[in-house]
Amino acid sequence: MNGSNDLLLTAVPGIPLVDSECDIVDLVLAALSAQNLTLKTGDILVIAQKIVSKAEG
Repeated sequence: MNGSNDLLLTAVPGIPLVDSECDIVDLVLAALSAQNLTLKTGDILVIAQKIVSKAEG
């Protein structure tokens, strides 16, 4: 992919159930690492509101 019109969507498996004790950043980075994925400058990461709400308690 080397054009500004390209779009790649990747679901990241391996994120466990989330509760108020969880650190979302650590969970996401661990799941990305387990899939040999890394975030690069310009990447957009989308996290479901439900996960954020559960982490907030």
